[in-house]
Amino acid sequence: MKFPARVSYGLRAAIVLAENYGNGPVLGKKISAAEGLPTAYLEQIMASLARAGLVAGTRGAGGGYMLARAPSSITAAELITALSGPLQLSDCPDGGACCGDDSPACPVAELFSAADAAMRGVFNASTLADLAERRTSLRTEAQMFYI
Repeated sequence: MKFPARVSYGLRAAIVLAENYGNGPVLGKKISAAEGLPTAYLEQIMASLARAGLVAGTRGAGGGYMLARAPSSITAAELITALSGPLQLSDCPDGGACCGDDSPACPVAELFSAADAAMRGVFNASTLADLAERRTSLRTEAQMFYI
């Protein structure tokens, strides 16, 4: 499974919002510049996140985007689902509906079901706060100089 680019862009934009959480709205232009995203595309992504109740936007002077909830309460799974739909590798875990086999004993369905559960587990266990903290850590490590 490959996620569309909008998922990566949306996660990166949401991390910017997490890094600025509690400091008021962040201008779309600031997010675009920080992440190298086209402003018009960012607005589409933010609209999807707003429809999912993850981001709030304000217009006018002092406007911009901010998280609707604390970064520690927003999972990567929620963000990805808002941007690309349900987290599911195959239709097969739906009980064999993908191949017409109504038998409950399908090894392919079991395989995909296990993979789906593992994928959901990873994305549900990662919060936006975790991602923002990790980015800060990676940036700090990258700036260290050794003599």
